[in-house]
Amino acid sequence: HQAGIFLGLRIPFDFRDPTTLVLLLAIGPVLEEALFRMALWEALEAGWRKPIATWALTTVLFALGHLSAWAFVPPEYRSFVIYQTAYVLALG
Repeated sequence: HQAGIFLGLRIPFDFRDPTTLVLLLAIGPVLEEALFRMALWEALEAGWRKPIATWALTTVLFALGHLSAWAFVPPEYRSFVIYQTAYVLALG
């Protein structure tokens, strides 16, 4: 959050809202991990048996999943989508 503000990005969330915090800090990450790091990982690794390739592909797909928001947000938030995509790609 602070890095986004430092970069002058418009952030589409109100971090003062407790519901938003629960969704962004608890429910969202758990669902994302379940989808990308459990379901997708197990399916790919069972077929490939190459953990490095599986890690790389799930990381890229995870980042692209965040980039897909580009089509659904107003133009003033698109720079935040790019920031978020780069951020999760780096962390992946």
